[in-house]
Amino acid sequence: MPASEREVVRLKAEARGGRQLGRTGAWLKDRRQEGGAERAVSVNVQRLGGDGDLEDVRIFEFDGAGRLVERIVARRASVDDDRVWTLFDVERSLWPAAEQRVATGDADAPAVETERLAQWTWRSNLAASVVAAAVQPVSTMSTAELWRYASHLAEQEQAAQRHAIQFWKKALYPFACLVMVALALPFAYLHARAGGISYKVFGGIMLGIAFVLLNNVAGHLGLLRDWTPWIAAAAPGAIFLLLSLGAFAWLVRYR
Repeated sequence: MPASEREVVRLKAEARGGRQLGRTGAWLKDRRQEGGAERAVSVNVQRLGGDGDLEDVRIFEFDGAGRLVERIVARRASVDDDRVWTLFDVERSLWPAAEQRVATGDADAPAVETERLAQWTWRSNLAASVVAAAVQPVSTMSTAELWRYASHLAEQEQAAQRHAIQFWKKALYPFACLVMVALALPFAYLHARAGGISYKVFGGIMLGIAFVLLNNVAGHLGLLRDWTPWIAAAAPGAIFLLLSLGAFAWLVRYR
């Protein structure tokens, strides 16, 4: 199903000439080594093109002290399997540190150096799968993709709660099916000849709807209250399983 949903998103983007990624776009974080020093990188993507390329890309690179040292603005970009970004119609701005200008004997050099390039190759640690996960809706991600992307967010010290909860929801789908079966057990001891079958059917439907509603509400509450992801995903199923088994035990004993 995630693959079919991704295809729907792709076809819609192709028909509409692209897809806007919210008001602020999609943000990704990365760390890489440059000249023996670690640098923090923030990447912003505003649109997803109809052909699957990234559009209106901005890359900000900071040194260890948090100073902006490089900014890259590209009209379009693509990412290959080797984590190499190919940027098109690029404007690249560099902020050399003051001590670097003094060391090179060029203290009067401009504080900002800007160049325009038709194409630029930029290497990063962001895999194509991570980039695709960042620009696609959460509903289009499979269980494995959710796990990988949540792990990436945690490594980059970003909020991973939303994707972690979605991962556990999908991982616990078989458990949810068992809960639905358990909810049907008490109805097996309600005799159809006693009448009121329509009320029993209606009650069963409302019970199933209540389970689905609580399952969705628990995900939002877990996100707002910062609950442990697997607890937020498993709590509705555990509650309804206990209720159904309790009702089943009472019917077996007293009815």
